Amino acid sequence: MSLSAKLGYVFIAPALILVAVFFLTPVVLTGIFSFTNMSTATGITGGAYQITPSLLRDLSDQGFEKANLDSIGSESYEIAQATLQIARNAGTEPSLLAELEEEHLGQNFKSRREFERFLKKTTKPTT
Repeated sequence: MSLSAKLGYVFIAPALILVAVFFLTPVVLTGIFSFTNMSTATGITGGAYQITPSLLRDLSDQGFEKANLDSIGSESYEIAQATLQIARNAGTEPSLLAELEEEHLGQNFKSRREFERFLKKTTKPTT
């Protein structure tokens, strides 16, 4: 290989790097994010993988039990001792945790929106 051929690869390398960074990376990440419910409200870390009705049908066809599929296909939120402990370890306001534990332990919510609305109505922690 001649010196001019090697020099050609050196000159094309920055362009290839820029194409990879500014074109290929967003394309790949778009493909990955399309499998989540990420939005401007949830951000990158808040996205959750979607369980669609077609996925549940496919799993049913593969022999999964209906009770298990109904369980993973439903959305529910519960105020439980274990999750309150995780929130306590994360530094959540103790007065809010005490209120949830004393008055709402075991309460279930059918959707994330319903749970968030409930939390907004609880005692506001003092800062």
